[in-house]
Parts: sequence; C-alpha cells; structure tokens
Amino acid sequence: MLYKITKPLAKIALTTYFRKIYFSNAHRIPKDKPVILAANHPTAFIEPCILACWLDEPLHFMARGDFVLRSAFFRKLYDLYHIIPIYRIQDGGYQKLKDNFSAFDAGTEVLRQNKMILILAEGGTKHEKRLREIKKGVARVAFGSLEKHPELDIQIVPVAVNYSDSDKMRSVAMIDFGEAIPLKKYQEKFHENKNNAVRLLTKEIKDALTGRVIHIEDRQEDENMEKLLVYLEAKKIQKRVPIVEKEEKVLKEKKEIIDKLNVLDKEQKNLVFQKLNLLDSYCEKSGVSFLGAVSERGFSYYTIRIFIWLFPVFVFGYLGNFLPIWGAGFISKKYIKDITFRASTSIVLGIILYLIYWLTLMIIGGIIGNLWMILGVFLLPVLGPMAIAYKELYQTWTEGKKIKKLNEKDLLKLREAQEDLDSQLSKCLDRNNSHIL
Repeated sequence: MLYKITKPLAKIALTTYFRKIYFSNAHRIPKDKPVILAANHPTAFIEPCILACWLDEPLHFMARGDFVLRSAFFRKLYDLYHIIPIYRIQDGGYQKLKDNFSAFDAGTEVLRQNKMILILAEGGTKHEKRLREIKKGVARVAFGSLEKHPELDIQIVPVAVNYSDSDKMRSVAMIDFGEAIPLKKYQEKFHENKNNAVRLLTKEIKDALTGRVIHIEDRQEDENMEKLLVYLEAKKIQKRVPIVEKEEKVLKEKKEIIDKLNVLDKEQKNLVFQKLNLLDSYCEKSGVSFLGAVSERGFSYYTIRIFIWLFPVFVFGYLGNFLPIWGAGFISKKYIKDITFRASTSIVLGIILYLIYWLTLMIIGGIIGNLWMILGVFLLPVLGPMAIAYKELYQTWTEGKKIKKLNEKDLLKLREAQEDLDSQLSKCLDRNNSHIL
C-alpha cells in the first residue's frame, strides 16, 4: 500500500532532481516470468527508486541490512517497500551472515510467484564512472532458486545505470536494459559443475553491463574525462520535455567516445586533454561555461519580454517551493559525508519535508479561510518545475549574452580553441564517427 502511495511522489521528486532521465529498452524485460534485474550500483538507492517508479510491475529489492539492526522502524520500512535485507560480516558477525539464507529463500519465493527482484550486482556502491567487479550473488540467488524450483523459467536482465553527476541536482540519469539471459541455458552446466556455472553466468552479466556502462579505465584521468563529458553534453541540444525518454542514443554516443579514448595512446589522449583544458581556461577568463562557449542559441533580445512576462510565475514558484528543497539539500550536505548517500538522502528528505510543508500551508489556508492562499498552495507543485525551467532558460540566455559582449579578440580565441578541440577529437575518434561531436 505505502509502495503505491509513494510511487507518484517519488516520480515528482526524481523528475525535479534530474533534468533528464533516459529509460531505454525496458521492453527487453520478459513478461509473466520470474525476473532478476542485475544492476551496477553507483548511488545508495537512487537507481532502485528510478526502476521502481518507471517499471509497470512492483519491484522487490535485495539491499544491505545494517539499517534493520538499528531499529524496528527500518524493519517495518523494509517490509513495506519490498526490501529483503542482506547482511555483511561487519553488520553482526557470522550469526547475521547465516540470516542471509532466509534472505535467499525470500528471493526464491519472489521468483516463484513470477515477480521481479533487483539485485545490485557489484555488491557495494561507489560514486564513479566505472564498472566494478561483479559479485557472484546474482548467480547464486538464481541457481539456488532453480534448484528448489526446476520448473521456473528465470530470466536475468542486466541493467546499466549511468549518471552525468548523481550528486548534482539537474543532472542526467541514463538507465539501459540489456537482453534477457535465460537461466535454463546454464542448467546443464550447473549440474555438471556448480562453481563453473556460477562463474560463466557472472561473466555474461559483466560482459552485458560492460557494453552499457560508461567506464573510465584510468582513475587518474577521471577529472579530464568528466570535463570532456560535460563539454559534449553542452554541445547536444536536449529537449526539455518530456523529462523521461526511452532514447538510448545519448548513452551510446557518450560511451563510444569514452571507450575510444580509453584505448587511445597516451600522447594523443594528452593532446585532447590539453586542448580541452585550454578551452576551459578561455571559458573561465570570459566568465562563461561550456554551454556558452559552444553556442549563442540562448541569446535573443526578444526573449527579454518572455522573461519579464513570466517573472511573477518564477518568483512565486521559486520562493514558494524554496524552503523544503533548500532544507533537504542543506541537511544532506551538512550531515551526510558519504557522497554515494548524499543525493539519495536529499531526494527522500525533500519528499518528506515538502509534504509536511505543503500540508502545513494548506491547513493554515483552511484555518484562516483564505481561498486565494489555498489555490496558491495547491498550485505550488506545478509552479516549482516551471520556476526551475525559467531559471535554467535564463542561465542559458545570460551565457549567450556574455558571448555577445566579448571583444573580437577574445571571442576568436574561444572559437579557435573549440574548433581545435573538436578537430582533435574527430581525428582521435575516427573521422567517420565525427557526427557524435
């Protein structure tokens, strides 16, 4: 019941936090069959929330169980949200590890009912653009269920989770589903050699995710690679609506570029980074971002009238929604030190604080009998996203305005630096694929 009630609220929160959510190839999830979703895990629980919100069928989860040990409240919360706790040795020693057998049994029961369960295949979370080692947990749950119920046609669907920057509001999320892996194709191998079957299935899951997860090979290149992705995103005109799209092209293009740069020789790669940082330095001197550097499409004097007309909507929507959103962000940044939990906490806190705030204003409006206040409070959830869109459009417009005001010499340097970077990227990535730039 609570799962269904909070699902629409979570959708609103996620489409407010993310500027864009690409949710591609969900049609690959088999219908009316037991399904295990095997996903990588870059945040604490944003990806399970996105999946639960935009999948038609209710989703069950396997998640770390240390929270359950802290209070009965979390135990109840886990039950209400279909979460099966998994314990690590640091959560309660070997005794708690034994409790995982009952967790595996619970997972088997979910599959026996032809339902869907999510297992975070890396076994832990880390804020980075990198696919980590895939643990054997998915294979063990799958084969354990098949041993108890040989008639089950269990399907394992790899789920690739990518973010432009999950710790930053108004970033981009990209969720892509791979082809389903029927477990029965490993059934004979499992009877012959269990360990080998587990290894082979785990490898197939890893291979499927490798083809869909943006992976920066060298950790020392994280900063430059991240900066390059920001530049490439600025070059692409993305539709503001709908916020959730089924398009996989954006992810494929970004991944193609990073994959090619990963195998590029050091000299060529450094040349790309040098030109990238040169453009970045010119942008910094000019007071513009990459968005301003790549285009003047956001600037028009005619647009001023639109901003003037819609300014009252922006003020009311921004100020009316500011307090709970600011409060959630402030608390998460101040008290949540682990970056993998920060955005997740901010989103959940935002939902809770916003509900309290909205209901409080509605009650106050009812008590004083002011219909205009009640109507205004009722419209706040609609005006909030409008205020965000207004602010982002205004930022784009001001970026274009800054470019227009640059003197000819500085503008020439900026354009030459951009052209040099694009040219070098085209050479390194193969001229035939320059369309992705």
